[in-house]
Amino acid sequence: PGDTVVVFSQGLSASVRRVIGALSPEVGIVLVTSVDPDDPESGSPNRRDWLAAAEDNGLCRVPMMGAMEYGSLVRITGPVTGYLTALRLANALGASFSIPLDEILAEVVACLDPKREGPGGEIFDQELSLLGTGIHDACLGNLALKVQEGLLQPAPPILSVDEVAHGPFQEAYPRPRQWVVFTQPTSGQELEGLRRLREMIPTYQSVCEVHSGLDFPCSIFSHEVLWTRAVLAHRKVRGVSTDTWPGQGEDGPLYDWGETAAPPAPRQLALPGLDRWASPEVARRLADHPTTIILPLGSTEQHGAHLPLGTDTRIAEALGERLCRRLPGSFCLPTVPFGIASEHLSFAGTISIGEENFIRFLADILSSLAVHAPAEIMIFSAHGGNEAFLVRNRERLEGAAAPARLLLASIPEQVSQRLVSLADQSGISESEAGWHAGELETSMMLELDAASVRTDQMAQGHLDLVPPAEKLFYPNLADRVPSGVVGDPRRAAGIRAESYLSGWVEELLKFYRSRASVHHTKGTKNA
Repeated sequence: PGDTVVVFSQGLSASVRRVIGALSPEVGIVLVTSVDPDDPESGSPNRRDWLAAAEDNGLCRVPMMGAMEYGSLVRITGPVTGYLTALRLANALGASFSIPLDEILAEVVACLDPKREGPGGEIFDQELSLLGTGIHDACLGNLALKVQEGLLQPAPPILSVDEVAHGPFQEAYPRPRQWVVFTQPTSGQELEGLRRLREMIPTYQSVCEVHSGLDFPCSIFSHEVLWTRAVLAHRKVRGVSTDTWPGQGEDGPLYDWGETAAPPAPRQLALPGLDRWASPEVARRLADHPTTIILPLGSTEQHGAHLPLGTDTRIAEALGERLCRRLPGSFCLPTVPFGIASEHLSFAGTISIGEENFIRFLADILSSLAVHAPAEIMIFSAHGGNEAFLVRNRERLEGAAAPARLLLASIPEQVSQRLVSLADQSGISESEAGWHAGELETSMMLELDAASVRTDQMAQGHLDLVPPAEKLFYPNLADRVPSGVVGDPRRAAGIRAESYLSGWVEELLKFYRSRASVHHTKGTKNA
């Protein structure tokens, strides 16, 4: 959960350990490797001890099949098993790639048969370019490196077929060149590109097709095996050694950089919802670290004809997620989707909770959390109608949260000023930005949940924004604004959403830091 980095390293080199060790503790780490802390044959004691410590600190290890292949610049089995692990991992994370293992195995065996047509080693005697189409060319990087590592010659450029006519063809025109095109059964574009390429190149250049019997992404297995076969054949012809190479042993200053790197710091999870944690994980976090628990408040209320009733709740969720990531070790509770919204009850779908019931509900949440003694609980609301009631009941809520410290982030003026300023920088007037369902909220929803925004229903709303807002909204907004829209959403754009959300979070952080500073100052004086 949260931001996660996936790292592939067959032998867990020093440079990889150095990079992983420097990652933020807020980042999840998934490491795909052949090193196993419990297998003495899988790597040096230093690598295995480092990996064991990293796993203890929250790193997730995904075993990778195959031999370690130490002592050779060019890897044979590692790329193939790495591709298979990558596809399985992608599916585990929500992708839906078809991985026909029997077909892949049969294709790999067929590619190893010398009778199978494939590129010959002689193609490496000329300058090369490797070609694919669409996203397929992005999978050719390892094939280019195999030329450099296996034959000790420059890695060929990787291009899409479409790119050839825009510079590469002209640059290569005066000299012999091998254009290597990687195709697959359903690659109509590659085949058409192959035909057109053959039509345009001069006679002293040539095209080599490397064809897979599998469709993308499994086609990379065929291409890897056929290309490796050609590289190994040419190594033998040229007499390139498999276990010695120029400069061997002199690459230590860079290759060994990170040999003494520390494992990554213990993971500090910042999840978008407490409901995604298991109870023992919460207990350990509360016991081991001072913890801030964040409670976002939303509302279910009308937002004109173009925005959904859950607009405030969706925005509160997004703010909570972003705030939680900025406060390491914090928890974010699920957003409360109901609030005090009596001013909108004339509009269908609005749900309003009475003040006493609402405060009792919040107090019960706070007292439940207080049983396990978090350091502090921070409440903020994305619905303006909650603010006055929260402030009026501050002491009651503080009592329910004790012994945890309650941070009640009721800062509507500061947030409003920040958002209006950001809108102004984009040429949006304050009246357009609006107080309710205007450009501000609509832009945020276009980014957070575009499918829920009825763009064909956007219309100018009430634009006479004369403070205080309470006079316009209460007791019944519909009496003065029948559309329910205070602002003008017509120029809303999702591209501005992140600026608005980030600005809002910055104001919440400013409040948090100011309260933390006051608390620490008081503590020092009391000491």
